[in-house]
Amino acid sequence: MTMLIHVTMATTADGHVVSSRRRIEVRTCCMGADVIIRRATSQRVARTNLCWTNNMPELHRLCVFCGSSAGFDPVHRRAADELGALMARDGIELVYGGGSVGLMGAIADAVLAANGRVIGVIPQFLATKELLHTGVTDLRVTHDMHERKALMAELSDGFIAMPGGLGTFEELFEVLTWSQLGLHCKPIGLLSVAGYFDPLVAMIDRAIDDGFCKEQHRGLFVVDDESARLLERLRTHEAPQVRKWIRSTSET
Repeated sequence: MTMLIHVTMATTADGHVVSSRRRIEVRTCCMGADVIIRRATSQRVARTNLCWTNNMPELHRLCVFCGSSAGFDPVHRRAADELGALMARDGIELVYGGGSVGLMGAIADAVLAANGRVIGVIPQFLATKELLHTGVTDLRVTHDMHERKALMAELSDGFIAMPGGLGTFEELFEVLTWSQLGLHCKPIGLLSVAGYFDPLVAMIDRAIDDGFCKEQHRGLFVVDDESARLLERLRTHEAPQVRKWIRSTSET
C-alpha cells in the first residue's frame, strides 16, 4: 500500500528534522513502513524505515498488559510475581499502566523487589491515591487513554498480555492490529496462565477459518503458559512476511 501525505514538517527516525512543504510517500508492509521524503519536484531526498527488520529483537523494555484485578485464582498473581522477577533478572525494564492494584500492582512490585526498573504510564483521571503506584522508578501521567497507549507502545521493545479484562483485550488487539498493518514489528506474547487465552486464540483461529484474517497473521503473536519460555520465544520471534494485507474490496 502506498500513501502520499503532505506535511509541513517531518522528523526522520534518527531525529533529523526535514523542513516544511515536503511530500511523504509511505509504503507499508509486514516488515514496517518505508518513508520516502520528497521535495515538491518529487526528487527523493531521504529514506528511512519506521520498523526494524527481522533481526532478533533486543528486549530492553517490555510492555505488559494485565488486569487491575488479581482475579479469583491465586495462580494469576503468582504468574505476575514470576514474570516480574524474571524481567528484573534479565535486565528488562517493565512498561505498564501505572496502577498499584491487581496484577498491574503485582508485577510492578515484583520487578521493584528484584531491583528492576519500572515505567508507569497512567492517564490523569486514573491518577488517584487509590490507583496510582507511587513507588515506580519513572511515572508518566498522560492526558487521556489514547496518549497513554501510544506512549506505552513507543517506550517498549515488545508486548506481553497477561490475564485481564476488557482493557487488557483492547490493548492487546490494538498492538496486534498495528502489527498486522505493518506499523510495527515488535514481538507480542500471550502469557496464557492456566489456559486463560485459549478461547481468545480459538476465536482468532475461527476468524482465519472463516476468511476474516490471513493464516499468516496467526504468527503475529506467540503463546505460552510459562514465563521464562515466553520471554525466550519473544527474543527469537519474527513477524510474518505478508506483503499486502488487503488486495481488494472483497477482502474487507
